[in-house]
Amino acid sequence: MAKHFEESSLSVKKDMINGNMTLEKTFVLDEKEYLAKGGSIPVFVKNVGMVAIITVSGLHDEEDHKIIIDALKEKYIK
Repeated sequence: MAKHFEESSLSVKKDMINGNMTLEKTFVLDEKEYLAKGGSIPVFVKNVGMVAIITVSGLHDEEDHKIIIDALKEKYIK
């Protein structure tokens, strides 16, 4: 999800819920291959674009997302 939409998978999930959308009907994406759940965040480099995706899985969507955010804050925001 994060790679396809170039935004966090949790954001995509919330947008889909709020817009009453589905992956298959709205975006013509096979729901066997794509899953709208939190836990993946794209990484962008200024003047370059998306260079990586960080993914955490195993907890609830919001918890997976928060682990990534907390780790990035700890490393890069002092």
